[in-house]
Amino acid sequence: MSFAQITQEALSLPSPERRQLIARLVAAGTDEDLALKTILAEKIDDRRAENWVVLDDLKKQFKDL
Repeated sequence: MSFAQITQEALSLPSPERRQLIARLVAAGTDEDLALKTILAEKIDDRRAENWVVLDDLKKQFKDL
């Protein structure tokens, strides 16, 4: 299957499945990049409230993407 065919198939997926595919691809890329994986783990583990955002505020900020 060509890249164009894969892309077309991915774009035709329902939104929940497309998001799951994106998440899997990002996870696969992260697994290959140890530095990125380390940085993301540090951010996830950060418990300082000043470094977190409210999910609803983030959704509002990126609603047009």
